[in-house]
Amino acid sequence: MPYLACYQRTLRQGSGAIPSARRTSLGLALSVTVTLVTLLSSPATQAAVTALAQGQGRQVTVAVNGRELPWQARLWQGVLLAPVRALAESLGAHVTWNAATSQVVLRKGNHEVRLRVGSPWAVVDGRRVELPWAPFLDGGRLHAPARFVATALGAGLSLDITLARAVIKEILPPAPTAATAAPATAPVAPNSSAAPASTAPAAEASAAAASAAAAAPPPTAGGGPATAASTPSAATAASAAATPSAAAAPAPTRTQAQAQAPVQATAQPAAPTQAAPAPRPAAALPPRLALAYYPVDYDGDMLANQSLARYGASVDVVALFGYRLLPDGGLDGGPAARHLPTLLTLTRRGGQRILAVIHNAAGGGFDRAAVSAFLADARARQKAVAAIVRLMEDGFAGVNLDLENVAPSDRARLTDFAGQLAAALRDKGYLFTMAVPAKTWDDPNNGWSAAYDYAALGRIADLLVIMAYDEHWAAGPAGPVASLPWVRNVAQYAAATIPAARILLGIAAYGYDWPPWGGATALSAPGAERLAARNGAAPRWDATAQVPFFRYLDSAGLEHTVYYENASSAAAKVDLVLQKGLRGVAVWRLGLEDPALWGMMDSKLR
Repeated sequence: MPYLACYQRTLRQGSGAIPSARRTSLGLALSVTVTLVTLLSSPATQAAVTALAQGQGRQVTVAVNGRELPWQARLWQGVLLAPVRALAESLGAHVTWNAATSQVVLRKGNHEVRLRVGSPWAVVDGRRVELPWAPFLDGGRLHAPARFVATALGAGLSLDITLARAVIKEILPPAPTAATAAPATAPVAPNSSAAPASTAPAAEASAAAASAAAAAPPPTAGGGPATAASTPSAATAASAAATPSAAAAPAPTRTQAQAQAPVQATAQPAAPTQAAPAPRPAAALPPRLALAYYPVDYDGDMLANQSLARYGASVDVVALFGYRLLPDGGLDGGPAARHLPTLLTLTRRGGQRILAVIHNAAGGGFDRAAVSAFLADARARQKAVAAIVRLMEDGFAGVNLDLENVAPSDRARLTDFAGQLAAALRDKGYLFTMAVPAKTWDDPNNGWSAAYDYAALGRIADLLVIMAYDEHWAAGPAGPVASLPWVRNVAQYAAATIPAARILLGIAAYGYDWPPWGGATALSAPGAERLAARNGAAPRWDATAQVPFFRYLDSAGLEHTVYYENASSAAAKVDLVLQKGLRGVAVWRLGLEDPALWGMMDSKLR
């Protein structure tokens, strides 16, 4: 998935974990005085500082773990702003301030959060995350969005507007339940080529209900992408989703202290039946299908949840990114597994089916060595099949296999494993779907796509997600994430090789900001629009590529080029789906998209 790096599927190299990716942050009481306005990066932030200094904004009482704090936060334009040091220390974090760089570092256990005065980007456990407000100094105290600081340090935040009270509660590792105390010990872009997960700012008031769910520790989900950092190819595009994206965006790092152990399979997978094959589970799905990837980059990450809560009526299938496949066949579920009860509650109301994304995203990319070792080990494959089938009992309708960056030499083994897993799942009535890189011909020497045998996988899978994005990615030259001519060629080849009724065309919901040199930064669609507005740039339309883009000068006078996807560019891709008779679309990822995307898709697919 693109947008994996910060938003899990953010970038093929993992730079998009918008990085993925996407949060809020509180203020930090600092013993320094700095002229405020000169350090601010945008008129909006300057306006906030001026307003707060004048006593504007609603005062909100803050309680952490049941203890009311002696200071108050301010609710300004839907974002709760608080002193960073005071909030972080109340959550047990160690705070370090560097006056020379105007940067603060928060450390708690395996979490590390970096914030810089005036910068709309934070770094959470190595992943870049976009903030709704840039941190600023007010009266010598660093302030930032409270929800971001709380969730980045492993806590959930709920806001009661009526009572003007914010409740922050640490999300502790859940005690083993009857379902997970047995042999199961479980320990996460997306789907695309690489995309970041972005943190699209959401009003605290509208997010209160979702945040309340995050504040209470969810029960262990049992069983077991991103990462960006988040994720199938899309994982590289975002967290930065995060994938995170995230975005990414586009893989996101995991908190080792809270991660569950790998699932230990105790049963061998059932042998494929020799009887006539049962009807494919996909036959029960709508004739036109909208799938959306749902990364969880860290405990308390509610970005995808908030998007699904608002636009869920337009989504048929939700792919939870995810569960990392380990070399020994175990599964590492991390934050996604702990978030599953929250997602189940939401989808029961909306009627969506959930797929478990099984991926190899790790360390900001997709681990080729790990998946190669896994595919070469017959016992590990058997163990994985048993663990994945058992995982389905936690409420999943099936699997989305998202193994990316697989070596060309592992092509036959990858196909064999897909067939082995599909047979075991279908025997139990579960869906087997798979994310595959985009390509326009079967090039045996292509290091990114040669391992994926479209024809064979098209016979095996109920649905194949063609990750038609990252035509231009973070580590390459600037250009469209998914130009229409290129996507048309990708769809043409796929439809000529795979039954059209089994193809979901992957649609990016993110973009990239390329500086004159070095890697690009993954952005959400709303994040790209805000970036243009902050820099006085007017988005333009590339008539050939059928995508929006703009250029701007940064504070150092360097020209940046930004290409992104919005509802208008996605509409042309949906038209391709209809023209070629494909089954539907797969969006990477929830939380990064242009809000108008869903209405457009409804008008064309429903």
